[in-house]
Amino acid sequence: MGFVLGDALKRLCVEIGWSYAVFWRAVGLQEQRYLIWEDGFCGRMHGGLSGFEAMDLLIKEKGLLRGSRCEERFAELGCPTEVRIYTLVHKRMTSQVHAVGDGVIGKAASTGNHQWILKGNLNPEYAATKDLVEINQQLLAGIQTIAVIPVLPQGVLQLGSTQMLSISEISHVFAPTSILRVANCLVSLKTEC
Repeated sequence: MGFVLGDALKRLCVEIGWSYAVFWRAVGLQEQRYLIWEDGFCGRMHGGLSGFEAMDLLIKEKGLLRGSRCEERFAELGCPTEVRIYTLVHKRMTSQVHAVGDGVIGKAASTGNHQWILKGNLNPEYAATKDLVEINQQLLAGIQTIAVIPVLPQGVLQLGSTQMLSISEISHVFAPTSILRVANCLVSLKTEC
């Protein structure tokens, strides 16, 4: 029984416990490569927003557009974390384009090295860079652990959790029974895996 890329990302959240999973697909020529949002999943998707929640979120977002410190005010609104993560994944990330070599996502694609980012334990190299903006958006949404895993040459897998996770705590993720089929789907980027 096959599954599509979205189902593979959903499995990372539902079966393994990530709050969201996004796959950034590499596009462009060798000298000018970019990473664009291919597909994503967050736990909020399965329930969707109710009409009242959607209206409330829209009103709050419209108010934010007039402010100068939008990101800080967004976190202060008191929106539930799952709504903030849904907005992060399905509104902000979908329109992002990352140049290979720039930012957290782009650096993972250019170096082939994964990034493991924990709230409260940020690498000093992120200070005053575009990396910090990317990371802060997620921290303000309630994400505490960010994993950026290159799946070369196809793209980059980005995972986020509202829990503080160390690599050793999720070593079971790399077991053949849990991640192998998901990784094969991401590497092949087939419609059906």
